[in-house]
Amino acid sequence: MNRDGALSAVHSPRAGTPLLRRSSYGRWAPRDDGDIGRELSKLYGFPLDVACKRQGLAVIARALENDDLARAQVATLLLKLPDPPAEDGAAPDALQKRLLARELVASGLLKADADWEAEHPRTGTAPNPGWFATKPNGAVPPGANTRSGEPFQGSNPG
Repeated sequence: MNRDGALSAVHSPRAGTPLLRRSSYGRWAPRDDGDIGRELSKLYGFPLDVACKRQGLAVIARALENDDLARAQVATLLLKLPDPPAEDGAAPDALQKRLLARELVASGLLKADADWEAEHPRTGTAPNPGWFATKPNGAVPPGANTRSGEPFQGSNPG
């Protein structure tokens, strides 16, 4: 477990900030994505999207509800949250920032291309949910052939 990822029956998992909250009835639940995202973005120094960690946080909350500490610990590790930068006040150098960015991309928190999903929508249907779909609103790239079965008529920048 990373240095700020300590987990006990009393405390929720942390990555420099609490990831779960406990209700007045003692029930565990993931904190709001926006709150976690803002705090982790400030901590790591990159704009982060924590929505991809929602299910994992829910698994941790359920495990804590069931007093299954081992499952909660394993689920916390599976979030793959990188160690937060050192809090010694020193600004990270370019190499440290690049390495941290790589870890954040690998964890799914930092998108390598901010508008990748909008630019490359998926069909989400069988046989391959990763196949590209048409863009919403009928967006067609310049020079694209919109009539099936006909050869491309645009210019070839070669």
